[in-house]
Amino acid sequence: MLKTTIGALALAATLPAAAGETRLVRYDDLNLASPAGMERLQRRIDAAARGVCGDENSRRVLGVAAQAGIRACMAEAKAKAARQVTALDPNQARGG
Repeated sequence: MLKTTIGALALAATLPAAAGETRLVRYDDLNLASPAGMERLQRRIDAAARGVCGDENSRRVLGVAAQAGIRACMAEAKAKAARQVTALDPNQARGG
């Protein structure tokens, strides 16, 4: 039987620098019922949040206000992803 939906979380940020930017975080290949699967998903979420909000290297050359904006963006994006992960049915999120 074919899986009709692609397992992905939509990670978005609402700060002006990242307005409208969305990253999909796939999880259809992960077993979210296992600690290892959840750890891999968290790493993917972290990478997507950095892609939307900015990464560690860009923080070094930015001012304090911009760094605070990146931190707020990261926190918001991760919180949104956490709510989506909580809403997942682990019985339907058992990939490889």
